[in-house]
Amino acid sequence: MTSKYPNIWPKVVLLGDSLTQHSFDEEGGFGSKLASLLKRKADVINRGFSGYTTATLKLILPRIFNKEYLKDVACLTLCIGANDSWFPTTVDFNPALTVEEYKSNLVEIINFLLKNGLTEEKILLITPPTIELEGWSKYCLENAEMQGLSITKTPEHTKKYVDAMVSAGNEMKIKVFDTFELTSRPENMRTAFIDGLHFSVHGANLVYDLIKDDVEQLVRQYRSSDLENFPTYNDINFNELEKFFG
Repeated sequence: MTSKYPNIWPKVVLLGDSLTQHSFDEEGGFGSKLASLLKRKADVINRGFSGYTTATLKLILPRIFNKEYLKDVACLTLCIGANDSWFPTTVDFNPALTVEEYKSNLVEIINFLLKNGLTEEKILLITPPTIELEGWSKYCLENAEMQGLSITKTPEHTKKYVDAMVSAGNEMKIKVFDTFELTSRPENMRTAFIDGLHFSVHGANLVYDLIKDDVEQLVRQYRSSDLENFPTYNDINFNELEKFFG
């Protein structure tokens, strides 16, 4: 009786920096919204690393992914660049990379994923968002560990890295989702962030709405079904459970 219901649990992997690490938080939770959308259909896995750049991410990839792990991935999102696009600083935390280094690392990361079994259509690139300068400056002033860092990010500088990601995506036939343009709109900029950089509930909803159809379609294609795994409770014959699930 249960044969018509699938038992297929592909992975949806969210890879990136703090914007991804916090994607299951109450604020910034586009990852948790995807997990809710795909419940009983796929496992949404958070592989976000706060403060990381393409330079650090590419070094740990072989330690977290291999062909065996990636073989049942229906979709992988890569949101990276918020730290690469800092201006160089004199403090210990200095993640800044040149645009050329960023693009080169991005290509290297994508090639690693392709060589280990993912296809181009399974990789979704998500650009870094814009910077809301008033909120970012306020956050840096109010947090001791961030003192003096408010001048390290500007929308104009970040846009260069967004363009580099779009260019890499076009060259490698990888789809790119532009959160920079989306969060730069006047109706979104003031409410998209909790601190000028990290997504608020509204910002998370913007990202979720931007990518959810593609993520859901990739999961559907992997599973060859839109049904949830196993029967829903109202389809179960509770008087003959062993026979029903036999």
